[in-house]
Amino acid sequence: MKRSVRLFCIIFSAVVLLSFQGAKVKASNGEYTYKELQDGNIEIESYTGSEKEVVIPDEIDGKKVVSLGEYSFCWLDIEKITLNESLVKISRYTFTSLPNLKEVIFNKNLKEIGENAFVNCRGLTSVNIPQGVKRIGESAFSKCTSLENVNLSCSISTIEKYTFAGCVSLRNITMSDDITSIGDYVFDGCKELESICLPDNLKTIGESCFSGCRSLKSITIPRGVTSIGENALKGVADDFKIYNNSVVEITDHIYPKEDQSDKYVSLTLKYNDGGSVELRCGSDIIKEAASVKVGSKVKLNINSDVGNIYKVTVNGVHLEKPYEFTLGNVDYNVEVEFKKCTSHNYSSNNIIYEKATCTSIGTVTKKCIYCSLPVAEKLREFKGINMLCDIGNGTMNVMYINECRPLAKKCFTEKYGTNQCMLAVRENLMKQFGVSVDETVLERVIRHGTADISQRYLTTIRDTATEYAEGIFRRLREHEYDSELMRLYVVGGGSCILKNFGSYDKDRVIINDDICATAKGYELLAGQKQSRKGGIV
Repeated sequence: MKRSVRLFCIIFSAVVLLSFQGAKVKASNGEYTYKELQDGNIEIESYTGSEKEVVIPDEIDGKKVVSLGEYSFCWLDIEKITLNESLVKISRYTFTSLPNLKEVIFNKNLKEIGENAFVNCRGLTSVNIPQGVKRIGESAFSKCTSLENVNLSCSISTIEKYTFAGCVSLRNITMSDDITSIGDYVFDGCKELESICLPDNLKTIGESCFSGCRSLKSITIPRGVTSIGENALKGVADDFKIYNNSVVEITDHIYPKEDQSDKYVSLTLKYNDGGSVELRCGSDIIKEAASVKVGSKVKLNINSDVGNIYKVTVNGVHLEKPYEFTLGNVDYNVEVEFKKCTSHNYSSNNIIYEKATCTSIGTVTKKCIYCSLPVAEKLREFKGINMLCDIGNGTMNVMYINECRPLAKKCFTEKYGTNQCMLAVRENLMKQFGVSVDETVLERVIRHGTADISQRYLTTIRDTATEYAEGIFRRLREHEYDSELMRLYVVGGGSCILKNFGSYDKDRVIINDDICATAKGYELLAGQKQSRKGGIV
């Protein structure tokens, strides 16, 4: 027995000791907050000082500084940074959005620069990456708009996607022969880049790698290149020359010729009652009957306000989703047909009309009479037990309806309106990309579920909105919502978030963002009807 107890104590002590060895101890020394890593070294978590020229210390409290944590120096008024000799890693977003940063002195022991580490450092003019660096994460230096000179004489094998995208002042870049792959969009939009010498050992060039490098006059493709992505050389200089030593054939998919850039076509748009349509070329709204360049890709953003189905034809040919087509050298007649609400009628008195301007084609939208009525006018729909949820800007109002009668005692308000969703979207975009996106763009994605923007931005917005939609259903369940026992009616401006990003049974959840009422307003209106008529049937 004693032997068993003794063995248990030894094992227990070992477990406790190991748990303490794996712990990360957080502390502060005045200018820095940091955490102790498992090997006893330090990662800086934040800088709380106010110096414009910052020298990262080799040690803090007798421990080596080997890593700079995520967001540890972002959004500060720093002009110069000198990295310490013991530093090995710069994490994601470490120096993002330092508008006045002009100089970074790298150390020779550095091994890794994380994703978005220097994104939006608009004052940075030169970067000299030391030889020991083995990885530079995607978008690491994107949108450094003053960056002119880059030296990549380091040990990386891949330049990851978007690394220098949007560096509109970049003129000179030196790459080591260790580099075998240049990823998607690496030099996208580097409009001042005139020439580049690709590494001899290069094997792959990514999609849109040099897209928008309008000053780039020539390029020599090394012998070992086996893959070149679509649109890799799109939008280069007019007199661009290719010296191709590889086995890859340079097709129009790689180097689209702009030989019809001076040709335009006429676009006209027709649509019947029941919805609204926008024609877009890139991010620009196309005016009705406007002229657009041959080769442009046009997308139709279609919104049916009463949830009707529709048919799209281009020059008489049926067009499937996502309703995109590329313009040839002919004029186009685009027709969008909305199918009316099968149960109800339309009224010419119920029209939403937006006049056409130089940037908008205008809309004429007719709504279903019945679908546009206030909730209190439609009590007969609410047979049995129902829950009504109105999602407004600041709050979400919830109430029960039992056999056409609202239950005044079961009316709740949650501070979970669309403002909370928009705030979360902005925060996530800032954390991931260091940018503030225009509110009209966010509203378009929230309202329609998509927009003609970068896929990585769109994914972040959608993921955040999906989390918000899940949060709504969690809160409803806290108020005893059960989809098997009741129907859920969702109204208000925020209902489109559930419609576009929520996961629900469409037979049990009815979403209508045309209903002009709140849960509390519904209770009041219904009560007035009851008092006048002695009840509602």
